[in-house]
Amino acid sequence: MEVKVPRISERTIEAEATALLDRYSKEHEPILQPPVPVDELPEMILQVRLEFDDLRKLVGRGDAIGATWFETREIYIDQSLDPTEHPRKRGRYRFTVGHEIGHWVLHRRFVPDRASQMALFEGRAPEPSILCREANKREPAEWQADRFSSYLLMPQDLILKAWREIRGKAPWVFDLPKYRTAVANGFTDSFDVVAKDMMNHIASDFAPQFGVSTEAMRIRLENLGLLKKVQGRQLLDLEAAG
Repeated sequence: MEVKVPRISERTIEAEATALLDRYSKEHEPILQPPVPVDELPEMILQVRLEFDDLRKLVGRGDAIGATWFETREIYIDQSLDPTEHPRKRGRYRFTVGHEIGHWVLHRRFVPDRASQMALFEGRAPEPSILCREANKREPAEWQADRFSSYLLMPQDLILKAWREIRGKAPWVFDLPKYRTAVANGFTDSFDVVAKDMMNHIASDFAPQFGVSTEAMRIRLENLGLLKKVQGRQLLDLEAAG
């Protein structure tokens, strides 16, 4: 079902993710280094059961990857993302779990309570409270859950610590000289495309230890200002000066 949610600020989303991690650290053990134990959070902190299933068959949607039933406190991840069977999908699995946790934390209060209807069903309602599909990933609730997952899996303090250990304190900036060097080395794409490729290369040094995809790590590093590119007016000014 599509969930209508109000606007939630980035600051609020990050604060909610941080609070969940802090609770885990206080009740179990401090999270001093990555990866964040994301698949422990549902049961150990939220008292929510996390399971794999053939979700696409279960809900009748061929692009379903995650689903949450609030009434029965269940989160299901499609078995195609099981990292035991599909190790290369570990990052996608972890991000999807974080995404579903985001729905639980951010959106549960906005979903109509169906508890009074549960007597009509065996075990759980046939439709999940929230169904995550490839087709609806641009909806506000999905975007917010994605942001939550990013903050949860890649906390700022751990990212900054890892960055300092590998690259020092300064951000990495893709500018016109770097672009010209890339072109001289055989790159033929636009400034933005080459910048993305180069930033992905930097992000790939960090993604494995956090258990996320290279793309997710690149986006997080960009948002933190650790990966930057000179673009737009700045690039035109540089080209004119060169």
